[in-house]
Amino acid sequence: MRTIILPGYSLSNREWAEEIAKRLPAKIHIWKHWETGEQKDFSLQNEVQKVLSEIGDSNVNIIAKSIGTLVAVTLLDKIAPQIQKIILCGIPTAFIKDNRLEDKSYLLLKDFPSENVLIIQNKKDPLATYNQIKEMFSKINPKIKVIEGNRENHSYPFYSDFESFLSSS
Repeated sequence: MRTIILPGYSLSNREWAEEIAKRLPAKIHIWKHWETGEQKDFSLQNEVQKVLSEIGDSNVNIIAKSIGTLVAVTLLDKIAPQIQKIILCGIPTAFIKDNRLEDKSYLLLKDFPSENVLIIQNKKDPLATYNQIKEMFSKINPKIKVIEGNRENHSYPFYSDFESFLSSS
């Protein structure tokens, strides 16, 4: 099973993705703005199209962090049958207007098999706390497992949790 890593927006997330790729056979998606150095080069639709071409007609697992979580759930709308498992870390509701599900993308997880979704959100992530994400997903699909990370930042070095979840049947 192929795994694709959709990192956070900042170039510093490349190290996070590379650490995962050392532990799991995984491909790191490289954001266009990482290559060009131009922040204006990030386009959700363009990145989704690029990921779709990387995946082709393969079945995949997805590990996503921050803005990568939005790309991951957007892919659900296009290729849900090809996606086996999804791990979402550091969902950034701070970017969702008024902290509401203004962007309905995460609602696409409502009908995805809950046993194939793992969400890890740090207790005090500055972009959305564990409690905010737990509450949000209790309304989307209360069967989705939301784990509280013990950190007070937007860092998600939970590599053994990723490995464990992806290797479980």
